[in-house]
Amino acid sequence: MNNKKQQTKNIISIIPIGNLPEIESNDNLGELIIEKSGCEGTKITNGDILVVTQKLVSKSENRTKKLSEVIPSSKAKSLSLKLNRDPRLIELILRESTRIVATDSTRGLIITQTNHGFICANSGIDSSNVLGDDEVSLLPVDPDLSANKIRQTIIHQIKLNHLGVVITDTFGRAWRSGQTNVCIGIAGLHPIKDYRGLKDDNGSILTSTEIAIADEIASAAELAMGKTNRVGAALIRGYKFETTQFTNSEYLIRDSDQDLFNEGKLL
Repeated sequence: MNNKKQQTKNIISIIPIGNLPEIESNDNLGELIIEKSGCEGTKITNGDILVVTQKLVSKSENRTKKLSEVIPSSKAKSLSLKLNRDPRLIELILRESTRIVATDSTRGLIITQTNHGFICANSGIDSSNVLGDDEVSLLPVDPDLSANKIRQTIIHQIKLNHLGVVITDTFGRAWRSGQTNVCIGIAGLHPIKDYRGLKDDNGSILTSTEIAIADEIASAAELAMGKTNRVGAALIRGYKFETTQFTNSEYLIRDSDQDLFNEGKLL
């Protein structure tokens, strides 16, 4: 006879929210997402985690920039010659960062630490899914605040009390090929699940396991959103989490004194 307790299966669903219009400056993302999720028969409910791409947020917050309006500095011009990149783009990359982590002149790559503390290519600036050949999108100034604004709009308009919001961007990963979606802004849930002090299945005490669930949620949602499907939001349904007001994406950033590979040059 099997005396082990039967575990309840936890089914997690990923539900895309499509047919969002082209987002413009000052659009209310929360209201648009409520409208489109209802039209598609997928109303947002308590316990859902709403995942929204950075591009939608940046557009709604007027965080796009025309390169023709950028005057590059002498430093940007010098670096652009080394990397064979547009000096106006390099200027924006420098403005949006605190330090250069690495460059590769062969491939024209520049890895920086953004003003938020994220380590990524081009300070998170890119031209994909932005109208016009001359325009690029910048990361939101405060992605956690952006996530909270979306969350507050939704919970007040449709009377919810248990909702998470994650804002994502696509980052590369050290020593691994390919990119993945990660969390850059969060509201309503903690980005890390801490297993330290708990016992594993064999009874051993876990001493260092902290799972970045916000990044896992971001990556899972990308499977439904994709990069070419014009789907900028998705719901994660079925994942059990505790609601919290005290959270931000800084928990996902490793302190510099714990970073064994922190050899970047200060700007």
